[in-house]
Amino acid sequence: MAADGRTDDDAAKANRAATDRRGKRKADDPYEGSFGRYMELKVQKLREQFHDEATVGMHSEEEGQSNSSCLFRGISIHVNGYTKPTHQELRQLMVRHGGMFENYYSRSRVVVVVVVVVVVVVVVVVVVVVVVVVVVVVVVVVVVVVVVVVVVVVVVVVVVVVVVVVVVVVVVVVVVVVVVVVVVVVVVVVVVVVAVVVVVVVVVVVVVVVVVVAVVVIVVVVLLLLLLVTILANFEVQIHKKLEESTMLSICERNE
Repeated sequence: MAADGRTDDDAAKANRAATDRRGKRKADDPYEGSFGRYMELKVQKLREQFHDEATVGMHSEEEGQSNSSCLFRGISIHVNGYTKPTHQELRQLMVRHGGMFENYYSRSRVVVVVVVVVVVVVVVVVVVVVVVVVVVVVVVVVVVVVVVVVVVVVVVVVVVVVVVVVVVVVVVVVVVVVVVVVVVVVVVVVVVVVAVVVVVVVVVVVVVVVVVVAVVVIVVVVLLLLLLVTILANFEVQIHKKLEESTMLSICERNE
């Protein structure tokens, strides 16, 4: 009798059922519950994808003009940092030229490890050290030169400042005089031009007004003449009608 009240047969059946369930789960799990097995299958799948891509590229280039070669055949690389050309560009080069690109490092397969980051860091450190040394040397030299030349520089600066001040004063005076003369000339020219323009405008306006008045008068006279001619023509027509009527009346009277 088991401690939980079950018989030995019940306990044996339960153990067999649990064993069967574990075996079924293990059969359904391609990774067999192991992370190492998972990574192995993942790396294998990536290699197969790379091989398929290289094969497709080779066939497509055989149909046209091929730019591929066997330059990297037998060489397998792994990139573990920032590179130039980039990670993807290196992969495309290996695809095109018969190499192999490993996404995960494998001691047995990788021939070349591209570690540009470390090289760049080392180069940067060396460059920084060299720059610091050069800067220190330059600073020392500059300090010595400055200490030797400072007195001469001060004297030269003072002389130059005095000369510059004198020249500036003279230039300012000359500029002020020239500006005043130019302003006076400009004002006179502007006044004369404005006066001429005003006179011309007045003359033009007067001429235009005279011409307009003359044209209006002529038009009015012509209209009056036309009206008079029209009235006279109508009057003449009326007179002719009256004469014709009177003539007809006289003829009728005679006939009677």
